[in-house]
Amino acid sequence: MNVALRKLTRFEQDRIFDNMPHEIFTKVIRPKVQGSWNLHEATLTQPLDFFIMLASSAGIVGDTSQGNYAAANAFEDALAHYRISHGLPATTIDLGAIKSVGYVAENQGVAQTNLARWGFLQIEEEEFLTMVEIAMEGGKTQQSCQIVTGVGTQAHFDKSQSDIPHWFREPVFSHLHNMGARTVDTAANAGPSLSQQLKLCLSISEASNIVLDALTRKLSKSLMIALEDIDVMRPTAAYGVDSLVAVEVRNWLLREMKSDVPVFEILQAGTLQSLGVKVAERSKLVGENVIRDEE
Repeated sequence: MNVALRKLTRFEQDRIFDNMPHEIFTKVIRPKVQGSWNLHEATLTQPLDFFIMLASSAGIVGDTSQGNYAAANAFEDALAHYRISHGLPATTIDLGAIKSVGYVAENQGVAQTNLARWGFLQIEEEEFLTMVEIAMEGGKTQQSCQIVTGVGTQAHFDKSQSDIPHWFREPVFSHLHNMGARTVDTAANAGPSLSQQLKLCLSISEASNIVLDALTRKLSKSLMIALEDIDVMRPTAAYGVDSLVAVEVRNWLLREMKSDVPVFEILQAGTLQSLGVKVAERSKLVGENVIRDEE
């Protein structure tokens, strides 16, 4: 386990251990960690040509509210490096999603949409099989240890947007900002930004509606819940918002709306609608002379 954790950033470790029950953590992490390690030990005396583990790019960029899954995949990456350092063949293929086969292909809908919003890219089945072939050939020469795919660069989303994947702002991925930068002016065609909309509001009611719309979309993506299944008259707790998600939402509110709302107020919000009003009232983007509505 320590091998896996050394592969994670402090940011990812915080996501793993904050408020996650031990049984949930181990239930997800055990199959990959113990399964991979058992296979490693069972083949130590065998002259293997290759040793391939299929992992996820979530182990590289982290996965909101699924730190156990990220850690499990990071372990497989670490195990590959460990085997190579001992002269044993090993390769991990860190995948995003495959278009035509697998879970995402068989479950079209919210999961696929949210993976795309989080910056995970889809690849073709043929591309995946080519990676396996490369891993098999690389295993013989020990030149290939880890193949990462399914992670977007600047060419796939505009870093000026407010809703880019959480991991894209991490310093370790800063080099991706300059890879394949778009040449078109996407901002010119995107319409008013969230901050611009709030600055133009004439009342708290108008501002809170804008906030509520953005908030429900944020929760839909973070919690992988269909937008139409979110009832704004229900509390945040009804949708499984824990401290991990609440911290992410708080940072997002502060960054995009200049509204400082403590984590405990997000967790204890009676309804999403009331939280939207609170955010609007505290936003520094909303003018001081707007009409203060009675709720």
